[in-house]
Amino acid sequence: VDVDLLRHFVAAARANNPTLPRAVADYVVGAYVQLRQQHKTAVDAAAARRNLARGTTDSGVPPSAAAGRSAIGNTTPRTLLGILRLAQARARVCGASIVTTDDVDEALRLMDAAHVTLDARPAGPSGAYGDRSARTDQMSAIFAIMTRQLATLQAAEGGDDPAELPQLVYSDVLDRVRDAGYTEADLSRCLNQYENIHILQVNTTRTRITFIATPTATQ
Repeated sequence: VDVDLLRHFVAAARANNPTLPRAVADYVVGAYVQLRQQHKTAVDAAAARRNLARGTTDSGVPPSAAAGRSAIGNTTPRTLLGILRLAQARARVCGASIVTTDDVDEALRLMDAAHVTLDARPAGPSGAYGDRSARTDQMSAIFAIMTRQLATLQAAEGGDDPAELPQLVYSDVLDRVRDAGYTEADLSRCLNQYENIHILQVNTTRTRITFIATPTATQ
């Protein structure tokens, strides 16, 4: 797909603001309650496996191997917000004026698929399932750091000025990237990659990162 065509399509989708009917809102709440119950069951099962692992230590079986996979992710009010955002995003892409239960079902499927994919990853060097290096590449991880930082900044400022493009301070981004275990060279490669696809721009003095297309922060 041509980049300009895709950009216009995304702009048109973002301009669409589908409403959430009461019946669909109740449907989302019901799905959220069910997810909470499933998460509690998974946590209880993980605790039981840990208890079993303690009993197998003397037999020479590593506790991590005996415990098996742990449930990845958590079901919180942010999960509910994520479901709503994904459902609304799907309605936007489809050009719909309202969010439907089909949109909610697809949002739930996407979240479940993401959790299953992460939980299926083998343990990383630290022995923990869902190790950062095992489940995402460096460029995506660094870009996710920037999108979360941008979302936090926008929330603190109470919204965007439509006349201004969203920006981040390069040094602040670098500090967060280093805290996550990456280097400035990793950040530079990430910025170059997203500059090439016209998502962001870095000024010549490398003090500001300007987002041409405002990204959506990940949960």
